[in-house]
Amino acid sequence: MTVIAIDGIKQKSLRSAGLVTVKVMDQPTQVKMQIVQSKDQVVILAMDWIQKYKAVINMNEEQITF
Repeated sequence: MTVIAIDGIKQKSLRSAGLVTVKVMDQPTQVKMQIVQSKDQVVILAMDWIQKYKAVINMNEEQITF
């Protein structure tokens, strides 16, 4: 799988972690997680996930609102 970061750089997924349970606003939800090379600890949200949960991303405030 190829992952495209917000800066437009494409990279290959190192592997799939399969379905992983994460908590969003104290609510567990399952997501398909891909492992990518990164020097930072980052979480990349796919557009389908953002649309499903009607998330609004405010880059200036570094905040995600549901």
